[in-house]
Amino acid sequence: MTEQPKTPTGKISIAFVNSIFLRRDAISNTLHDRVQFAAAHRDLFDYKVFCYASDYPTLNVEIVRNAGDIIQSPDFRNADIVVVEFGIYHDLFDVVLCETRAAKLVSYHNVTSSWLFEPGDKRQLCERSEAQGWNLAFADFVVCNSRFTLEQAKAYGVDLSRTRVIAPSVPATGGWRVEKDPDGPVVLLCVGRLVAQKGILDLVKALEILSHVELPAWRLHVVGAMKFSDPAYVRLLRREIEDAGLQDCVHFLGELDETEIRRAFAQAHVLAAPSHHEGFGVPVIEGLASGCVVVCSDAGALPEVAGEFGNIYPCGDRRALAKLLIRVLSDLRPRQGEAKYRVGARVLSEAEYYAAAEAYVAPFLPKTAVAEFYGVVRDLVAQKRGAEIADPPEHPGQSVLGLTGDLAACR
Repeated sequence: MTEQPKTPTGKISIAFVNSIFLRRDAISNTLHDRVQFAAAHRDLFDYKVFCYASDYPTLNVEIVRNAGDIIQSPDFRNADIVVVEFGIYHDLFDVVLCETRAAKLVSYHNVTSSWLFEPGDKRQLCERSEAQGWNLAFADFVVCNSRFTLEQAKAYGVDLSRTRVIAPSVPATGGWRVEKDPDGPVVLLCVGRLVAQKGILDLVKALEILSHVELPAWRLHVVGAMKFSDPAYVRLLRREIEDAGLQDCVHFLGELDETEIRRAFAQAHVLAAPSHHEGFGVPVIEGLASGCVVVCSDAGALPEVAGEFGNIYPCGDRRALAKLLIRVLSDLRPRQGEAKYRVGARVLSEAEYYAAAEAYVAPFLPKTAVAEFYGVVRDLVAQKRGAEIADPPEHPGQSVLGLTGDLAACR
């Protein structure tokens, strides 16, 4: 009779590591969902988050000065698993090089290519990030946020048998749909830092072309924290908008709190993602979760993330973007009949589109994404312990369009 593996009776101790742990930071948002899950199940997990800065006072966070502070901490030395987030250079990522009793899991969010930047500090930072990417080879396992990111990990020599694609969870800003104004201007929404690689200038130039075409009324709302943006690029955008005479049509909303940004998504008809590089593209899922039509470039993971819901154009091709926007505006405000929503080869009604979008974004909700992540955690710790570990409980669930459940528990 074969002896069954024993289930350990002790908790799983997790050391989370990231440079920062701050609200509205994309990597921090995914980390927060994972940490919140551990905090909600203290009977199963002990955890600590190591970082340089945090604005989550109620979670178990230790502010450190360098990687040495982490290595000396008993919570790191006694951890069953170390989870390190990586998407841009930070020297805390070097803890993955340490010999430790713990399993080492890297959550890889992609590195922005240095060639997207002119010579200078930003390009040097990306070059350092690219060089630090070789640390991935020292992890026991690498979780990638997209297949596009997985290919980048493969280029670093990571064994694909030690990888898995798990999308970041996207629960907060999407999923609060109000009745979109069927008669007023078509609202386009662009969300992200105001920096060159986000391609917002391409969008402005495309809209300048639209201003010379007889079309349904439209306006663009740009949401992005100025503190994370490039002031010179913001000045360039404002100048181009003024020169094109678009001041009444393009509005910078700045940084919004969670209620405000959810309302911005809920009231938008179109989500524009003109980026020149994306390792994932969270606003695409947020937009779909709120019933938006998605217009995006073919850069990075955007086509993968948008799937057949994406109205995709060649990155940087402003005329192609303008042509696509003309079609979308005409679909949403036809001269006769009801609005049309294109999903691949299908043409759907509004109700059909909302239902299809809800089904599509379901795998990106915490109930699925966080559960997949903890499945990897469980398996890695089991390998270290040489025993099976019971599946973790489900994450609190919710519907996307018309939320149910406690959103605060997920965010």
